[in-house]
Amino acid sequence: MKIKLEEIIIYNSAWESRNVLFEDGLNVITGYSKTGKSALLEIINYCFFSRLSNIPVWVVKDFAYMYVLILNIENTYLVIWREEQEPNKCYIFDIENHTNIKFEDFNSSTAINVANARDLILKKFGVKIDEKYWTTNKWAVSIRSMLPLLLQPQHLIANKYALFMWFDDYFRKMSIIDEFPLFIKIADNNYLKIKRRLDELKKDIRKEDNEVFVKEKQYSKLKNQIEHEIIDFLLTLWVNKEKIPNTQDGLLRLNLDNIFNTRFSDNIYNNSLSKESLIPTRKKRDLLNKKLQEINNQLKSIDFTDDEINKYFNWLSTLKWLVDDELAHIPKELHCPLCASNVDKHLNEFDEFKENFNFFNNESKILKSYEGSIEDKKYKLLNEKKKVKEEIQSVNNYLRSLENIDNKDYTIFEKLLTLKTKISAQKEYLSELTSLNRESIKDESNIEILELEQKLKRFDIEETKTRLNEYLNQKINSICIRLDVEDKFMQSNLKFDFSTFTLFYNDWSDKIGLSEIWSWANILAWHISLFLWILWLSLKTDSNLPKFLIIDQPTQVYFPEKNPNFDKDNDFFIGNSIDKDFQNVEKLYLVILEELEKMKSEFLYEPQVIIMDHANNLNLWEKYEFNKYVRKNWRNWSALI
Repeated sequence: MKIKLEEIIIYNSAWESRNVLFEDGLNVITGYSKTGKSALLEIINYCFFSRLSNIPVWVVKDFAYMYVLILNIENTYLVIWREEQEPNKCYIFDIENHTNIKFEDFNSSTAINVANARDLILKKFGVKIDEKYWTTNKWAVSIRSMLPLLLQPQHLIANKYALFMWFDDYFRKMSIIDEFPLFIKIADNNYLKIKRRLDELKKDIRKEDNEVFVKEKQYSKLKNQIEHEIIDFLLTLWVNKEKIPNTQDGLLRLNLDNIFNTRFSDNIYNNSLSKESLIPTRKKRDLLNKKLQEINNQLKSIDFTDDEINKYFNWLSTLKWLVDDELAHIPKELHCPLCASNVDKHLNEFDEFKENFNFFNNESKILKSYEGSIEDKKYKLLNEKKKVKEEIQSVNNYLRSLENIDNKDYTIFEKLLTLKTKISAQKEYLSELTSLNRESIKDESNIEILELEQKLKRFDIEETKTRLNEYLNQKINSICIRLDVEDKFMQSNLKFDFSTFTLFYNDWSDKIGLSEIWSWANILAWHISLFLWILWLSLKTDSNLPKFLIIDQPTQVYFPEKNPNFDKDNDFFIGNSIDKDFQNVEKLYLVILEELEKMKSEFLYEPQVIIMDHANNLNLWEKYEFNKYVRKNWRNWSALI
């Protein structure tokens, strides 16, 4: 699909206009700062159905009534226009000749909302999607997912942390990656529907896993809490402690209604709930707090011992280094420096010292094994501490509940009845958690996941990507090594990962990402190489992507030193003294022109590279004349508005 950018027009309310015309190949809009160069990229973004306008305020917005984009689609012209004051409306119509556009053409067109406009343009671009596909937003393909592949705004063109627009939003990023195979025609809408259904199922399983994990945690916590509440409830009813079951399951099987009705008698109907009934629970809490304190003391002791052992090991390793160094210089025989007689006594002392050191070394090995057992004990104590704290929390919850009831003006019958009702409700919720059939839900999802994965394999997307990568990796590296990059990156190991949309340098033993490389010149070279590579890919697959690339301020990374031969008034150099930065700027433009020429030679079609830049009057050898590619030169008081 051959889609080019023909013209950008801005109309004011009096139908006065400002426009920029584009041609095949390289298009340069050059000029000083604050002349409106970057505004062109935002106008394109807005006309491609951004919900909000990020077009610069004041000068541009004060003038503009409507923004118009004219596209050339297979040699037919399509007009997209949006008003400044009504961002929810879009207008789209066809014309025969874009150079003779009339007011009546706009006046007779009918407004459509942004969502419908996006769908219509996708169809115009040849993206075939079933009508029913649009009924559910989560499945919808968006024309907006194309833009990050076509635009490189000023803040991104030499950014070491990002390659594409909007990738800071995870969901938009995944949508762009998902829809990319559809746009470059290596997959169809069936592939995308299957892929997104598969992702949805996997997401649901992850969500379900998290919910089950939370419920399992609730189940364990609630079961412990009910255990304490039932025991204390039974003790309050003066049930013999020896008859109370000693297991959680036994307690949960008790029929509290029967016990309550059997044990309760009329002669205590009007009695108050005795504070003494809370004493056993409080004693239990005290014992648990005491146990927690003992565990904390043991943990402190273990930490202290562990620190001492580490200090000993550090001291021993230092001593070993010193001893080894000294022993290496001890001769086999010692002689008195005065009489030259043998001094074996001192040699024996050295041997004794060595034996003592070996003893210490063996002791350290014993301590090392002891250190392992300490770690095991610490791990067990931490688990025990966790359980005790949970038990204390359960007891505290029950005590608060009981004390709150006791503070109200209830009879003992009413108070115990309230407690029993609370326990019954908790048991009912516990049974709901118990009946959770996690595996059956997961199995059903897994069956569908396996079926969908089998369907995806039939598309051979990965195999197609591999074949394309073999072809395109040569392109991306041949571009990069001709730009201003360090010698290290001259080895043609630059790779692009289709699945994550990341660019990296394969250093054989490791992958070096964009954020890890040095020099803004290297980063710029990676960005330029990647986006020219996407143009190559778009032509190779005859994709639905528009065949243009728009770059804003690519040479901002170069700040040339002041050249004494530079004529500021006319923006050119006098003589042949040109510093290295200017040479690299010229090299950048030469590489782009050479790549466009190669594309035209191979595909008989020349895409567009549109650059907004400060560069002017560059020396592009005899083969290329820079001014031939300049569409607007906003200097000497000229500008977009």
